[in-house]
Amino acid sequence: MNKKNIWIINFFAGTFETGFGERHYYFSKYFKKNNFDVKIISSTFNHYWKIFPPSDKRFNFQKYEDLDYCWVKTPKYKSDSIKRFWSMMVFSVSVLFLPVKKLSKPNVIIVSSMPIFPILFAHFLKKKFKDCKLIFEIRDLWPLSAVYLGNYSINHPVIKFIGFFEKFGYKNSDIVVSVLKNSRGYMEKIAGKKINFEYIPNGFYKNQNYEILPLSIESNIPEKSFIVGYAGTLGLMNYIENLIKAAQYLKHYENIKIIILGEGPLKNSMLDLSVGLSNVLFFDKIEKKYVREFINKFDVCYIGWKKIPLYDYGVSANKYFEYMSLSKPILEINSPLGSPVRESNCGIFMDNDTPELIAENILKLYNMTLQERSQLGKNGKDFVEKYHDIEKLSENYMKLF
Repeated sequence: MNKKNIWIINFFAGTFETGFGERHYYFSKYFKKNNFDVKIISSTFNHYWKIFPPSDKRFNFQKYEDLDYCWVKTPKYKSDSIKRFWSMMVFSVSVLFLPVKKLSKPNVIIVSSMPIFPILFAHFLKKKFKDCKLIFEIRDLWPLSAVYLGNYSINHPVIKFIGFFEKFGYKNSDIVVSVLKNSRGYMEKIAGKKINFEYIPNGFYKNQNYEILPLSIESNIPEKSFIVGYAGTLGLMNYIENLIKAAQYLKHYENIKIIILGEGPLKNSMLDLSVGLSNVLFFDKIEKKYVREFINKFDVCYIGWKKIPLYDYGVSANKYFEYMSLSKPILEINSPLGSPVRESNCGIFMDNDTPELIAENILKLYNMTLQERSQLGKNGKDFVEKYHDIEKLSENYMKLF
């Protein structure tokens, strides 16, 4: 019997090297291990990457480790440019013209947002290929994210445009998968009907090889300090601003340092905010193979959210599981209901974001015994191994095929 062929269509799907968009890279390893053929269809450019795939042709095929990638040539853009929208549309329309002979006819097509535009064109392919199942995977709720984070009116033409694709996807997909635990009711309201919903969150891949930090990086991390650290994108969704403001209240604690690792559209404003604060250190984005060892230098890890209704539908940031797998206690700001920090009791979760209270809770963690902090870290590691092991999550995913 022929293997089932799975197409994964995701503009942001990356590799281990790109350091962003690895969800399907990890899942696909287990899909292949369980005798599925997998084709990951992604773009040649997105603003999160520093390492880019081949882009000579319209469709560029690459074998990365044991996985098959088809890189769709897309225009380059700046993160705050209208060209970003255009690049996503080019990618979406290209789905109609994917070289089926090279990719082989799909038995399952997974369209993962954002962007959600490919769902319309993937639906045409589903109709074209007999007995093809269409799975719509939602990692972020769009256009709702733009309404809350971008301050767009619900009646803005762009929001209406994106909303058309959202509703179409919920109504016409065989299964809707989401990393957001509480999103089913919202989706059914948009669709106007019951949907076949599956919750499959992000997780941690325990078999990935990581490398020790180069001396050029490690030597800049302060020794014998209590480090509160953040590693990830510096953008609207990540809410680092009040952590930096909290450092103002900790200036007299010479042993406490706040370290921020990463890049993003708000980095320059955060650098400006930290002027005069010697206890706040910034590090540029590093290769993914070093990130785990960098995080291992933290005593406490930070996660922040804006206090908006968007997160009531659930959160599943990859950094949760990276932190927790390393047995790190976590300080979470504006902690949403159902967050892994709450559910695992792996740190301190705050329902507000006042800089003074953030500083107070950093001091609370600082003044804990090593044994107390270690117990919080163990709680997180036990939780992630039980509920967020990628191997276990992939088994749930494969049942849908």
